[in-house]
Amino acid sequence: MSEFIGSEMTEMAIELLLDDATLLVTIPLRLACRWPDAPALQLCLELASAANAVEQTFVPTAKTRARIEGLWRVAALIGADLYQLQMQGRPHTRAADLAAFWSAEDPMFGSESEDATRPA
Repeated sequence: MSEFIGSEMTEMAIELLLDDATLLVTIPLRLACRWPDAPALQLCLELASAANAVEQTFVPTAKTRARIEGLWRVAALIGADLYQLQMQGRPHTRAADLAAFWSAEDPMFGSESEDATRPA
């Protein structure tokens, strides 16, 4: 995966993080759909990079700080999903593998509808 794509992915994640109308749990699926051939773990890296960049670049408000922390949690949950897929012997190397799993089996990441179980 080229550094340029990683930079684009981080930039998109930052924009979505800073958009209060965007549910944080929708960000990974949006990235996975935009870059389906990206390594699955790259989603974790780019979300962490986005959270760190916003935290280091701006003086976050309380709401932005909560969103930054929420994005860190989302990145961790992706890692848990990848581990689950690996343990089940299912495809788990590409972002498209995660998107397929989320769409079929994980209502938290697989849908853009608002739900009380989702981080803000």
